[in-house]
Amino acid sequence: MAGNQYRDYIKRSFLKYACSIISLLFVLMGLFLFINVQWISVGSNRKNNALLASALDSQVSSYKEGLEHFSTDYRFLDALKPGNADAATQVNRLLYGFTTSQPIRSTFALTDTEVYNIADSMTIPLKSEAGAKQDYIMFDVSLSINKKHKDYKTYGSSDTLASYENLIKDAITATVSAHTEDECREDMEGLKEEILKSVQDLFQSDFIYKVAISGVKFG
Repeated sequence: MAGNQYRDYIKRSFLKYACSIISLLFVLMGLFLFINVQWISVGSNRKNNALLASALDSQVSSYKEGLEHFSTDYRFLDALKPGNADAATQVNRLLYGFTTSQPIRSTFALTDTEVYNIADSMTIPLKSEAGAKQDYIMFDVSLSINKKHKDYKTYGSSDTLASYENLIKDAITATVSAHTEDECREDMEGLKEEILKSVQDLFQSDFIYKVAISGVKFG
């Protein structure tokens, strides 16, 4: 009889302690989940939301300042006058440059723009020290053309530009080959501006108003 009572006591004690341990584990798991959600997930989200709000505020301020600046620019006022196509084109380029320079970019398409792609990828030897390994840069070139420019009829057609393509490539090669690989890597935007100027000098015209390069590789 005493032995049965002792076994019952042991069984009840085991069940009591087992239930206590299980309950404690559930409490600890719930506490862990609460801390994880409140301190890690919610905290990270709040931090990310604050960064996003700051970036959006900065972007709104930038667009507001740009709008205030453009509203007093005489070129925009001239573009509103009837029959002033050149001024309208210039304003389009200003707006395009402003929007594409923003960290958060809006979609801005120029309807008076035509793009001419140089047929083949270009491989150009770069400036290097005497006795050093010859470095090369490879890329594809696209030219943005203003279809409303007075010189578009003379030079702007694909057939006409194709006939000048070797001269265009020569101008690009002369410009790019004057730079080292490090200079190209450090200031690609500046390199594109130099290429644009060399192409504009070739035609003695700015009907080509932008140069884009893609697929850049160094070797």
